[in-house]
Amino acid sequence: MADLLLFPPSSKLSSSMAEFLDHNFKTLDDLLKITTVQDNLNKECLDLDRHLMDLSYRFSEVVASFSSHSDTIKGFLGDLKLKLSNFRVSGPCDESAVNNNIGSILSKELPLLAKEVGRVEMVRVYGETTLKLEALVGDLEDSVVSIMNINPRKGNPMIMGSAPNQYEVETKQQKLVMAINSINLIEDMLTNLVKSQPQWSRLLKAVDSRVEQSLAILRPQAIADYRALLTCIGWPPPLSVKNLDQGEKNPLIVMHGSIKENYSQSVLSLCTLQHSHILRRARICSQLRHNKENRLLDLGAVQKPNPNELLWTIEELVSPIYSRMEPHIAKWADKPEFIFALVYKVTWDLVDGVDYVLQPLIDRARLSGYSAREEWVSGMVAGLSLILSKQIFSILANRYRDGDREVKSLWLHLVDLVLSFDKRMQELVSSDLSLPIAKIAHTDASLLSPRSAVIHIFCDQPEWFVIWTEIELEDAEEKLKTQLEKDTAWIVDKGSKFESESPQSQIPESFLLSTIEDYRAPPIADSTIKLCQEIDLSASLGDDAVISTIMNCINAAGYCVSVLREWSEKLTFLEMRSTEEEIQNQIDKALPETPTYFFDEEIEKLGKFQTEWLSEIMANFLREFDNYSHDYVKNKKQWQETGGEAFDTVDGSSGFAVLSISTEFIAVLDNLQGRIRNLNIGLNAKDFSDLWRSIAGGLDRFIFKSLCLGGTKFLDRRTKQFAIDMKALFSVFKPFCVRPEAFFPFISDSLKLLAMSHEEAKHLGMILGALNSSVDKRKLELLRHGIHHISPRKALKILRNHIY
Repeated sequence: MADLLLFPPSSKLSSSMAEFLDHNFKTLDDLLKITTVQDNLNKECLDLDRHLMDLSYRFSEVVASFSSHSDTIKGFLGDLKLKLSNFRVSGPCDESAVNNNIGSILSKELPLLAKEVGRVEMVRVYGETTLKLEALVGDLEDSVVSIMNINPRKGNPMIMGSAPNQYEVETKQQKLVMAINSINLIEDMLTNLVKSQPQWSRLLKAVDSRVEQSLAILRPQAIADYRALLTCIGWPPPLSVKNLDQGEKNPLIVMHGSIKENYSQSVLSLCTLQHSHILRRARICSQLRHNKENRLLDLGAVQKPNPNELLWTIEELVSPIYSRMEPHIAKWADKPEFIFALVYKVTWDLVDGVDYVLQPLIDRARLSGYSAREEWVSGMVAGLSLILSKQIFSILANRYRDGDREVKSLWLHLVDLVLSFDKRMQELVSSDLSLPIAKIAHTDASLLSPRSAVIHIFCDQPEWFVIWTEIELEDAEEKLKTQLEKDTAWIVDKGSKFESESPQSQIPESFLLSTIEDYRAPPIADSTIKLCQEIDLSASLGDDAVISTIMNCINAAGYCVSVLREWSEKLTFLEMRSTEEEIQNQIDKALPETPTYFFDEEIEKLGKFQTEWLSEIMANFLREFDNYSHDYVKNKKQWQETGGEAFDTVDGSSGFAVLSISTEFIAVLDNLQGRIRNLNIGLNAKDFSDLWRSIAGGLDRFIFKSLCLGGTKFLDRRTKQFAIDMKALFSVFKPFCVRPEAFFPFISDSLKLLAMSHEEAKHLGMILGALNSSVDKRKLELLRHGIHHISPRKALKILRNHIY
């Protein structure tokens, strides 16, 4: 027993030592890994000693350089002192000589001295900045080396059931977090240097080069670890699973314990690393644009930020799925409908796991503007687009160029499948928000996001788009030719609804057709304008009959414009217009600057007519919304009430559950939804698209000024109610766009400010309210929090109205 080493009492151990022992030696079995712990500690000590020696050597060099500059300043001061002494001991002298000596000192010696002092100060600042950057870059490189030196033992490094490997995995995650923090600190310093000291291009270039080398190692390693985790949890799941509630489960949902914890940490680290990577690329590209003569990096070496870039975590989820699908897709090249069905099935089956697991992690990483569901759908769409490009569309395009006529039907069938698939995927993205008044409708193909629509494959391949248009044109000509061969195609249906309700139904058809020879607008244009002029402007535009009449007139005016432009392109009118221009040229000696139509005056009047009445409809719409929402907007005390049912949030803090939309706001939304539905039915697509966007912008400014900037005090618990109401407002416009909140920029930014925690709001308020803080700095701080449209002054006002 005398040979045994006695462990000192726990009271004599430091807190850090006790914490380290508790973490690594929880049970007696953990003593078996003491050799591994000792090796890791020895390796870390050697790395720290080597880094300390390197810093000491570099610090000595900087001190020696600073000392040489100090000797120079000392020499200047000595010369000045000697000259002043000589001036004093020279005794009485001529007044002009004294003035000359003083003038020489003031005009030559002092400016040189001041210039040298400023230069030395700049050298000092440069040295301090270099030391700080050297320390940060050194920490980054040490972290990268430590990560690479952690060699997991044989077997899967991410199997959490193996205790010896658990410590290595946790250590690797800690080192990765340290490396990311170093990158963020370096990026903050470089951003400030670009603004304050752009002439230090060599320093910036040197730091960027070393950071780029570290990132070239760090990113592949982080992605490799993430892939190992996916393999550990069983990703991707089998494609043959018919129902996720039976048999195989979604690996993202069923993982638990230490596996789930390590996966969450890996996702957070990878998201944060990607965010830092995006900010870094944006900063370097901005430097290259504003400093072309002193380029910090070669343009070819820096990729421009891609707004459509997928999250790396989602990209790594999608890639193995398509690798497993590849054999099936190769067999179904002649039956593309099976490919679309398989991709949609897999996307639908696994979307719940993405929502429940990845979305909270993305929010924790503070990646504003990212939706896990949208990224997942976009990733699956991108993979399918790549497969279609390589294996199907390229083959069909070659066959079409070779003159294969059978390609036409195959191409049109494939395009129909693509459009149908895009709508289903868009509905899958849109189903992320489900409120009582929300109604998911088929989205127009023109509104589909480029990342979530396969049809945008034609944007990358213009020659395929040309082939598509040629095929569509040939198909339309064949169908039209078939219809024109029928005698019934030329018979006018006298009993049609349009013919009976038309204001010109009483005018003989021969007269209507003969007006084209009178070289003037058809009578329908005059009657349309006259009909709207006879409408009593003092009458309420809330009357459905009046609104319906106005919409019919707007549609008729648009149709007249298209007909007049078509007529103006006929040879007769072109010759008349040319003759008119020649006569005008002889009189005014000037030709019109822009191409004009023969019916320019009529087209201009009809266009002005459309614009004015659309503005009237929008103004009436906003007035009606103001009347309906009067009680909701003016009742500012409701946002300070403490009502609601208590509940516990995910992070353990208490809150109050908001179960539904505010009672006063339901009637407002119901009226709003009904009005927009009527406009959608009555107006043509172009005018309705412009109108609802204008209405959304008007509602955004009205609510923002009335509530957010109207002196309303928001109790912390009531901000959730306000967010529910605003999301309900967004959902009214959901059938017409993918992300309606984008058309409410001020409300969206206000919700982000009100959703901040007390600590975040206090920190942001201190920066925005600081007197010595510049406007650019305040705006940059708002941008970091995802606030793009509200000014710093207004943002500070909203934060102060939030009662915690």
